[in-house]
Amino acid sequence: MNVSKFLNILKHPEEGLSAETTKELGELLKEYPYFQAARALRLKGLKHQGSYKYNSELKRTAAYTTDREVLFKFITSESFNKKTETPAPVTATPPEAEQISSELTTPDFEVDQSAKIEVNHEVVEIEDTAEEQLSIGKPLEFDLSEKHSFLEWLQLTTERKTEDDRPEPSETKKKKFDLLDKFIQSNPKIVPTKNDNGKELEVNIKESLKLDKEEVMTETLARVYLEQKKYKKAIKAYEILRLKNPEKSSFFADQIKAVKKLQKAKD
Repeated sequence: MNVSKFLNILKHPEEGLSAETTKELGELLKEYPYFQAARALRLKGLKHQGSYKYNSELKRTAAYTTDREVLFKFITSESFNKKTETPAPVTATPPEAEQISSELTTPDFEVDQSAKIEVNHEVVEIEDTAEEQLSIGKPLEFDLSEKHSFLEWLQLTTERKTEDDRPEPSETKKKKFDLLDKFIQSNPKIVPTKNDNGKELEVNIKESLKLDKEEVMTETLARVYLEQKKYKKAIKAYEILRLKNPEKSSFFADQIKAVKKLQKAKD
């Protein structure tokens, strides 16, 4: 990829992120792994293509990004998620194709939206696999309210760089690390908070954690657990979502069944 083409994509990313261009950006990153602009563009290209590589590339991009707050704002921005559809080229339809199309729409062979196929008037059910039902492998969708889900994904799956790849810390960072080491070595103790009567306040940590989990639980976080193969956490997530959203109770119940089916198959 030459400089002029890259600059054009950078100025108009919605016009040039084809599958071929995304592949070229991947080749560019093999030579320049710290080229953050190229990583951001490739990430967007993979997202728009619905590529199974997107989720792993997201954590890899985070590993090479100096400020993950900026990355989070980028992947939740309108410009990142906006996709300009490229019109398909108009070509003449061969007579053979027209004949096949006509045959496929006759009563002897019909396909409808309910995943049923009618062959010679006999209805055959098509059942999605657990992976398809749970959208495993599809790009994770985050919005601005799901920073916890984003950090959970990065925290548990971040691809860490080797010592050779990791740049030397700056003097400012070294000073911060030194201060942190001194703080830990001093073995500080936290003084319990007391009420007006002078008694120590008791905090039910278990209840606090339960409340926090319910507040931050989203369908995206449930999918994060699935992508990480944390099936027990995924089931718990869908159980919480089922209670929080009674109008979607049957949907989440089906998701739980699919996770259990997947869990059993992996055991």
